[in-house]
Amino acid sequence: PPTARSGAMGLVKPSVAPSFAALDERYFAPGLPVTVRPGHIGDRHDIDRMLDFSAPWIEARSRWHLVGQSSHVPTFISALHYVEDGRGLICVLQTSSGSIVGYAFVLNLGSRYETGLLTFDMVLHPHYLDHGVTLARGTLELAEEARLDTVHALVAACDQEKLQIVQLVGFAEQYRFARSFGLPGEDPCDVLLLRAEG
Repeated sequence: PPTARSGAMGLVKPSVAPSFAALDERYFAPGLPVTVRPGHIGDRHDIDRMLDFSAPWIEARSRWHLVGQSSHVPTFISALHYVEDGRGLICVLQTSSGSIVGYAFVLNLGSRYETGLLTFDMVLHPHYLDHGVTLARGTLELAEEARLDTVHALVAACDQEKLQIVQLVGFAEQYRFARSFGLPGEDPCDVLLLRAEG
């Protein structure tokens, strides 16, 4: 919980921050310069722990999903396993203070439905939504350098922030799966199959 002093994250030392909420606020402080770089195992703690327990991210998860093929890689470490198998790449968005505030991947997830295609997706802390294009573009540029082409993405139409980011970096809609994604208590929304143009 945001007010906790100990728990799954371990002890929050008063000399570092009086509570996890304060640590969360400092770690994900908005407005810092960012860079995109390849991700590695050393980033696991920050992505799969800090991001999972961040109050703004927990609230944002209701409008940011990994759908379709991307649902097979629900965590940073699961995506990294594909990278280690030589099936693509993963990048992180890092602030000038060293905080990891998001990640993106381009992977072949081994599905018979994606023959000749690679899947792109991303996870981004809401404080850094304005850097989503930077993360997506940087990841796609590294994919191009690695000759990972024919990249597609599956995005729920109700995830408007993510959809806008992928469209701004050149993904174009190829097909729309009508009313194929839904959450309990909500009307189903479309899922868009988009392909990176260029």
